[in-house]
Amino acid sequence: MTEAQPAEAENRYQVVVYDLDSTVCDTRHRHEFADKVKAGEATWEEYSLQCVDDKPYPGAIKLMQITDRLYRNYILTGRDIVAWDHTVKWLKQEKAPWHMMRMRTPEDPYPSVEYKVKAMLELRDHGADVVLVIEDWPPIVDALEAEGFTVLCVNPRYEEDNPESDKPSFGV
Repeated sequence: MTEAQPAEAENRYQVVVYDLDSTVCDTRHRHEFADKVKAGEATWEEYSLQCVDDKPYPGAIKLMQITDRLYRNYILTGRDIVAWDHTVKWLKQEKAPWHMMRMRTPEDPYPSVEYKVKAMLELRDHGADVVLVIEDWPPIVDALEAEGFTVLCVNPRYEEDNPESDKPSFGV
């Protein structure tokens, strides 16, 4: 550290924050299961456990490998904590480097936007210098940008983005 840098920078660490579902992981195979959750025929916990069959988005995995060389990769996912072991195994299998991960717990009963904003503000308050957030859902992107975060909004290839598709939109 040089003398010209502020002393508070000594206690800060730089992170890149990644969402998982539909950002790093291709979750399109789970969309029909999400409809069962919305109909009350399944739970979000069961939906989260379907992550074992997710395929990676190779570009997202490559980006995680690149950012890992310069920053700490922090995963912030709305995926339920019951899928922790499956998620860790998947990340290792796909060679997706990460340093910290936050998953939804029973103490996080908030809607997705509120959950992510709250978690990001806590991360920043605890000393993280958030360099970039990678996220797929526009309402979360808008809310994080409104809080001053720099966000890259990725397209998860939902059916509604395909003009030739007749399948309904998926959203949570």
